[in-house]
Amino acid sequence: MLGASYFGDDITVWENIDGSGLTWYEHLIDGNFDGASDVVTADMDGDGDPDILGVAREDADISWWDVTCCVGTGELVSSILDTEVSADWDSIVWTSDEPSGTSIYFQVRGSVDPQYMGDWSMDITTPGALEDYLDDGDRYVQYRVMLESANPGLSPTLWDIAIGWTELGINEEYGLKALPIAQFRNHPNPFSQKTMIEFNLPQKGDVTLTIFNILGEKVATLHSGEMLPGQHSFAWDASHLPSGVYMYRLETEGCVRARKMVLLR
Repeated sequence: MLGASYFGDDITVWENIDGSGLTWYEHLIDGNFDGASDVVTADMDGDGDPDILGVAREDADISWWDVTCCVGTGELVSSILDTEVSADWDSIVWTSDEPSGTSIYFQVRGSVDPQYMGDWSMDITTPGALEDYLDDGDRYVQYRVMLESANPGLSPTLWDIAIGWTELGINEEYGLKALPIAQFRNHPNPFSQKTMIEFNLPQKGDVTLTIFNILGEKVATLHSGEMLPGQHSFAWDASHLPSGVYMYRLETEGCVRARKMVLLR
């Protein structure tokens, strides 16, 4: 079904997708067709398929649109991004709408030379850590997003994407001795409500373990005080916080170490 909206300035097609007239999908053909007043179908290019012909009174314009078949797969490739450091890759996070029958996934690649970016990584289907997809020390990064749909009336939508990294050796750069901590990590990562932060403290000392959001605001202090050497773990319940990237930071005896984690609902 075709429609022309004079005050809405649009040409729209409604597609019945259940064969019974109960379920319809709206396709906006042109949302800036000033004073749309008439619309008809005609085979304008002689290919045997009906096309759309419209009249815009305010624009004094006649236009036609070639109706083509549904494209099931598409991709978008980013520019090559320069981190300006030797990167210690943390995470890739995105938000999207993926109706039933559609999907979005990513591939990444990194390099020390933007002229030779190398091969794309394996598919990344869920937001999370980048350690299995990029080599630490690379300065340049590029991503490719793949969009797929098995339903002609539906399409996935990518709203935003963020790639996180820190600089290799940043502790030494700021005059801080590297913290000899083994197994400084959280699991699971990404997580939906709770995660466990683990580290191995080499010697007795004062320790502060804090959590920050992406804006640098402190959202939790898990420990502040003296600790004995050995293996330690702290559970963090983030069920009251929104999805996003958070940083957990460990400070002791003039040493600092931080890593990122991803909270997903």
